This record gives sequence, C-alpha cells and structure tokens, in this order.
Amino acid sequence: MTASDPNWGPLLITPNHPEYPSGHSTASGACAAVLAAYFGDQTAFSLTSELTAGVTRYYSSFSGAVDEVRDARVFGGIHFRSACLDGQALGRRVAAYILEHSLQRINGNGN
Repeated sequence: MTASDPNWGPLLITPNHPEYPSGHSTASGACAAVLAAYFGDQTAFSLTSELTAGVTRYYSSFSGAVDEVRDARVFGGIHFRSACLDGQALGRRVAAYILEHSLQRINGNGN
C-alpha cells in the first residue's frame, strides 16, 4: 500500500486513460515471465530507446526490469500501485497460459 502524502504531485502530466489494471504492467509482466521461462530470470540485458537518445538502461534480471516499469507508472502519477501489482499478476497468468498452450513443438520429434 502506498502511504498518502498531501504534498505529492505526479512527475508527468497524467494522461487520460483507464487506470486499472495497468496495461504496461500487464504487458511487461507477461513478457518478463515468458523470457524468464526460456532464459532464466537472472539474465542480464540492456535496453535503449529512440525517446531517450544516448541512454542505455541495464538490468540484471527480467523481474528487475518489470519492477522498474511498475514503479515508473506509480511515480509518474499514471497508476496506483495496486493497478500495477494486479496488472503484473494478470500478465504472469497470461504468460503461463501461453507457455502451456502455445510456443509448442509442431510434432513430437523435436522439429
């Protein structure tokens, strides 16, 4: 639970879109879970973005990256933490379904 602070203000101009659940947290939760299933959660990687030229973000795990997404949505004033936590949980459930029902071998001999 996030403690209230009467002097707090969002870091961003809060966009007008649905608050619950956090779509970014849902998508990143699903992506991180699928990638962790294939490569292991403790896989280090880096990301760059056209929106932040010259900036590279480094992560030591997929779960660390998804936690940063969650915090960014809260700190930016876009979502309440519960929307992000529930979105991540939803994303993990979607990933579990995909891993169980999709991304399967075409036939039984490994081809």
